[in-house]
Formats: sequence, C-alpha cells, structure tokens
Amino acid sequence: MSESLKSYNPTEKGRELIALLFPLSHSEREKNIINYWKQYPQEKTALLDGFHFLIQEIIEARNINSLDDTINLPQGFINEVVKQMLADKNYFSYDNGDHFFQSVFKFEPTIFGNKEEIQEALKKCSKLTKEHTNKVSNLPEEFDERVEKKFKKICKKTEVAYDNVSKILRSLRNSQKIIDDFKNVNKDISLVEVKLAKETFLESKKIFTNQGKIIAEGMEYVYDVNQRYPDRILVKKAYIKYLAKLLGSREARNLPENYVLRMAEGAFDFETPDFEPTERQLQHGKTKYSLEKEYKEELMKDVLRLEARYRKRKLTVLLKKSVSKAKIIKELQEILKIDPEDIKTHLFLAKLLAEYATSFNDHVKRGVFRDQALQHCQAAFSKIDDYLDLQLINKMTERDLIRAGFVKTISAIRIPLIRKK
Repeated sequence: MSESLKSYNPTEKGRELIALLFPLSHSEREKNIINYWKQYPQEKTALLDGFHFLIQEIIEARNINSLDDTINLPQGFINEVVKQMLADKNYFSYDNGDHFFQSVFKFEPTIFGNKEEIQEALKKCSKLTKEHTNKVSNLPEEFDERVEKKFKKICKKTEVAYDNVSKILRSLRNSQKIIDDFKNVNKDISLVEVKLAKETFLESKKIFTNQGKIIAEGMEYVYDVNQRYPDRILVKKAYIKYLAKLLGSREARNLPENYVLRMAEGAFDFETPDFEPTERQLQHGKTKYSLEKEYKEELMKDVLRLEARYRKRKLTVLLKKSVSKAKIIKELQEILKIDPEDIKTHLFLAKLLAEYATSFNDHVKRGVFRDQALQHCQAAFSKIDDYLDLQLINKMTERDLIRAGFVKTISAIRIPLIRKK
C-alpha cells in the first residue's frame, strides 16, 4: 500500500471547509485557507482540519502522480494550528503533536517548503505538549506517593464497577435473547415472558451503562500515568488490567474473547515481581536485568494487543456512523503494524477491502484491492491456531468448532473475490 498518515475523521465544521478546498489546486487551497483564517479567526477547529487535509492531499497526490507540491503557510498560521492542537488535544489520531509532525517529516521530498519554521513550531509543540500533559493529570517527574494513591484508588473503583458489570451481563444477555426470539416469531415465548424480559433488560442496561461509565471515566488518568512512567512495572500491570476491564465492559451483546476476559479477571495486582534468578536460571545465563527485561517485553505484548483491540472497537463504531471505508482501512493497517497476529483484524480488513474494491470502475484498481483482501484472507487462515492458543482453548472439539467458523468466514470473503478475478 502507498504511504499515508493515520486515519482521521474531521469535525463537522472542518468538513465544510474541506468541501470548499477539495475542488481547488494546491496553490488555490493555500490561498483560500489563509483567507478563511483571516475572515473567520474564531473557527480554529475547522482550520486545524483544513491543515491536516492539505497535508493528506499532498501525500495522496504524490502516491498517485509523483507531484512535488509543498506546503508554504505563514508562521502565524502554523502557530495557530499548534495552539489549537493543544487546546483540543487533537493530534490527528497520534499520541501527541510531536509524533504527528515527525510522521509528516518522514516523507521525502519534504512536505513543507518552510520546514525550518515548521520545526520551530514542532519544538514549541513538543515542549507545550509535555507541559500540557503534566497539567492535565498534574503528574510530577517521579512516580510518588500521591500519584500512587490516586492511581490505586481509581483502579479499585474500576475493580468494583467491573464486578458489577460481570454480575449483570448474564441477565442482560438472557433478556435480550428472549426479546430477539420473540421478534423472530418464536411461538414458545408468551407475552408475559416478553414483558418481564423487557423490564429486566431496561433495569440491567441502566446498571451496565452506569458501571461502564465509572470504568471509562478513570481511563484518562490511568493512561496518562502509564505514558508518564513507562518503566514502572506496577503501573504497566495495572494499565493492562484496566484496558481489559474497559474492553470487557463495552460488550453487552457479544461475549468478549477469552484472552480479554482472562486479562480482566480478578483484582489489580500492585506487587512488583522479584527478579532474582534461581540457580537453574543462572546456569542458563539469566541475570536479574535480563529477567526484568523479558518480563517487561511480555507486558508490552499485552499492552499492544489490548490497545489494538480498543482502537479496533472504536473503528466499528465509526463504521456504523458511515465514516468512509478508506479511512477505516488505513487505520486498520496501522493497527496491524501494532498487533499483526490478530486474526480478527485481518478478517475485518479483508472484508472492507473486498467491499472497497467494488467502488472502483477501473479494473486495475479493483484488482489491487481484491489482491490485498485475498492476502489478508490467507494471513487470517495461517493465524487460526495462534488465535486459539492465545485464548487458551485446548479441547480439540472446541478448537475444531471455532476453526470451522473461521474457515467459513474466510471462505465467504475469499470465494466471491476469486470468482470475480
């Protein structure tokens, strides 16, 4: 695939500005966005979206036509963009402004004609981002007693909320099933049962939603602490469990995968392991340092898997809101770079690519996207056993049943693509 930035969905005001800029040449786009800035200085969020649009369009134009247009916007405009990024905490799907600009700088030839001025803005952005992050969570340089106390308090609160969610889920799903079965004209269900199911569903849904909000509310602080103190094992372990509990509390209809439920189980563990090597480990050349390094690497695997699943879940919500498939596809490709082993991401991507291919009249472009969809089908097929192992599914009958389900899903995507070739 061609190089691109991460997927980003502009605001409503931003889309209005982009609609004005879209039919113009690059030079005209720059003139018009500057005029818009002067005429509507209060529409800062729209300007931010317009700035991103200019960059993305140059990248996409280069991917297709090898054009060498560059962005030459005045320093005052760039400074406004940086300020607004911080004010909105909007970094175009990146962690911070520093990461966004660094991703843009990697493109050659340079996107910016006035790169030195942009780099000056980047330094300012990097500095202000750090100050802003500290200000949001009021985090000191070192992980101290005050931070630890608040961090643990939020985790404990989440622990209780997740237990409440877990208790209510069965009644929520059972009542939903009765309602669904009745809608499908199941004659064995009486009107009394349906009425009771609806009352149970509404009551359970209210509890589920309220407890889910409690879990979601603490995420910003927990995330900030993890970002601020990335080497603290206590923090990393709690962050993993928090992510898992958050994911587990989002699914009312469908049971989350075993891996997520396993990570979410039980209380938060705030103990740091003892990395003193045993005699046997010493014989194998292990040291305290190497054991700690290996442990942290395993923790990071779980962090990446869970963060990828969280990002992917947000994409399913965006897809329901009719966000363009192209944007979803780009974001899924980014997620696969983080967690290339997740079979469900490959299937999600294969399905979208297959659908996206049909939007092109050009048979060459259609063929490119069909081939990519087939590649992800093949990748998904090769990762079935890895997925089953991650879920700790060991019974052969259960493994065979789930494997058959995956094969059926892959075939449903793959066979129409082969026939259309």
